Amino acid sequence: MTEEKTMGITRARTMEWNLNTVIQLITLAGMCIGGVTIWVDKSRDIEELQNWRGGHETLHKDRLAEVKTNEARVEERFKGLEADSRKVASQVDNLAYRVTVTEQTTTSTASARRAFAPCPISQSRTSRARASSRDRSSSFA
Repeated sequence: MTEEKTMGITRARTMEWNLNTVIQLITLAGMCIGGVTIWVDKSRDIEELQNWRGGHETLHKDRLAEVKTNEARVEERFKGLEADSRKVASQVDNLAYRVTVTEQTTTSTASARRAFAPCPISQSRTSRARASSRDRSSSFA
């Protein structure tokens, strides 16, 4: 600009750009650009996180519905298996009763048979059958 001379001393210009001013302006511009960049990144990250959260909540809701469906299906299978096991248990009890009755009938029949005197005709047939079986077994030896 204009230099003024007073008593032989020259004064510096009033509007001078020195190195410190330039560095400070570059730093200020860099900080502004960095702040805007950080703000944009932060806004984008927050938006992405909110989108992910919504999708993740949807995933959990779907998974919960799937789990409830599987639980209901398993519960129905258990009910069917319990009914089948009750049916099999009653059949086993019925068969056990029938075997017991058959054993008692066989025992009573055998004791009644022992109570009566054996018939001589049946004894002769039995002894002949035993003798013929002995003869057959000795002929093979």
